[in-house]
Amino acid sequence: MTTLAAMAAVLAARLLYLARYGWDIGWMNLGYLSHARQLAIGRPQAAEEQPLAFFALAATRRLGVSALAANELVYLAAHLLLAAGAVGVAQFVWPAMSRRRRAILIATLALLPLLATQSGRNNLGVTVAAGLTACALAAAAAVATRGRWAATLGTAL
Repeated sequence: MTTLAAMAAVLAARLLYLARYGWDIGWMNLGYLSHARQLAIGRPQAAEEQPLAFFALAATRRLGVSALAANELVYLAAHLLLAAGAVGVAQFVWPAMSRRRRAILIATLALLPLLATQSGRNNLGVTVAAGLTACALAAAAAVATRGRWAATLGTAL
């Protein structure tokens, strides 16, 4: 239940942020979009960044959304992954988490990233990687505590 509450709070905060301030796509995300465009038109090029962000953008663009909407969707998905992973790690660290600690964790996950600096909000690659890393740590913690077959997304929610 904590995972769903955290993800709902994060989604609400990010959607309010995007609605209020729009999206300043930033130079780094334009680079990711450029790489995604090159992949989409069949002309892959070398890039200095890891390819995960522009693969995510290319996949999102295939849904038929604009480049800006693709950026926003990948941004939201990355933050939801980060929230789910952070809750999973927190449940490992504090197995008997109090209601107060749970509320503080959810508020922190929802509100703290809104204070991010340029590299925090304008670099999808960092946010996607952080979200996937947190989820991988949470999955490892679940396997360590519950056993190999019980550690599924369904039991984590």
